[in-house]
Amino acid sequence: MTNGQYRTTHGSTVEVSGAHSGIYEIAFDWVEEDGACIECRPSVHDGCLVWDCDEHEGGSAELKRVNARGASIMQLTLDSRLSAALKADGLDAIELSSQSFVEAMRAEAKRISKERGWVSSDDLRVYASQHNLEPTHQNSWGAIFRGPCWQVVGRRKSAVPGNHAREIKVWQYVG
Repeated sequence: MTNGQYRTTHGSTVEVSGAHSGIYEIAFDWVEEDGACIECRPSVHDGCLVWDCDEHEGGSAELKRVNARGASIMQLTLDSRLSAALKADGLDAIELSSQSFVEAMRAEAKRISKERGWVSSDDLRVYASQHNLEPTHQNSWGAIFRGPCWQVVGRRKSAVPGNHAREIKVWQYVG
């Protein structure tokens, strides 16, 4: 095992450290681990916390790597098709739950784009604020420019203070 923190599903922890990952600090939760008692002796073998004693057969539990806050660290796999499908599914759900908001914002976005030649989400946030329009979910903003009739024509820094000058897309309606 490499240096880091590990945890079983029942809460026992192991911290591995040292230049060659040879120092193991085990916090064994004998009350929670199945088949354990206060007399059990814990050790680490092949990615598992193992315990035994003279009274019981003992047991073992898989150790999962966790971050400093104790949250599991999962192996990242890259899949652009799955990522795009999950994004589309999420935007479909958001669009359905905020249908009237998205439709109103799309109509205004089309109007601004036809009049000026382009539109950004900043323009729509001003319009929404002036007309007391609130999305049911903040991700609703991402559903406004969906579909083949919208084309990205540039990028700029957002002027909305809460956006912290993040880069936003500039869109043109081409439908």
